[in-house]
Amino acid sequence: MAEKSLPKQGGNVANVAMKELEAKTGKKVVTSLNAKSILIENKTTKKLGNKNKSR
Repeated sequence: MAEKSLPKQGGNVANVAMKELEAKTGKKVVTSLNAKSILIENKTTKKLGNKNKSR
């Protein structure tokens, strides 16, 4: 029984931490725009990293 509640507890801990950070900063931590920009940035970084390694 306890094994099934561990992931839920972890999710609750993350949720509380996110809400505390948002309350302190006054900004949303996760938005669809953030996720998209992070994915684009990671792709760009990987491409640049591969080019720099070959030099």
